[in-house]
Parts: sequence; C-alpha cells; structure tokens
Amino acid sequence: MHATAASGGVGGGPETGDRFGGALAVGDFDADNTFDLVAGVPSDSVAGVQLAGAANIIHGSHEGLREDPDQLWSQATRGVLGTPGADALASGLASGSR
Repeated sequence: MHATAASGGVGGGPETGDRFGGALAVGDFDADNTFDLVAGVPSDSVAGVQLAGAANIIHGSHEGLREDPDQLWSQATRGVLGTPGADALASGLASGSR
C-alpha cells in the first residue's frame, strides 16, 4: 500500500499544507507482532485549530500496510492529554521496544 492522506482507510483526509508524513516512526503499536507505521501530520487542523497536529497510525500485516481504517490521534482524542493548540503535535516521532 502506498499511504497518503487521501488513501482509503487513512483518517482525517488531506488538507493543503498539513505535512502528512512530516515525521515517521515504526513499531508494533497494536501488539499483533507486525510493524505499524505512524505518520505525523504536524500542520493538521484539529477542532478548528490550525497547526494543532495529529498522528495517523497505519496498521501493518505480514504482507505490508493494511488498508483498513487507521487510528487518528490528536489532543482532541479521548485519553490524550491537553487540548488542541497551535503546537504542531507529531512534528517529531520516536518508537522504542520493550
């Protein structure tokens, strides 16, 4: 799968200048023993706030990235601390192993 903000299953949809993929990280975020891709969208508008930022987790499989719906995380997502502000969330990403 070639993932872009316009790909089927990628939440949020494309916006001019949202910088989808401006930062990337790989890890097994859903504990299924396959790698998932996190694409930062640091200039994404969230809850009407420009440049708030978000992160798309695109799940992987043994065949590669899956086209099923991803997870879109921002400070408007339940359980994520803070509130959307012009702070470019996900402008840098990192992943570690246990």
